[in-house]
Amino acid sequence: SSSYHLALCYYSIEEGEKARVILEGLRKTLPPDSQVLKNVLELLQRI
Repeated sequence: SSSYHLALCYYSIEEGEKARVILEGLRKTLPPDSQVLKNVLELLQRI
């Protein structure tokens, strides 16, 4: 998803708080079996 890629960009330039806001929004809307959700949760653990 484009939101996930935007969050990755923020994360890569050390804008962790902006990335976290996007990822938390995604976490609430993605289906539980989504691969993107797994990626989101993994990235949230790194922030």
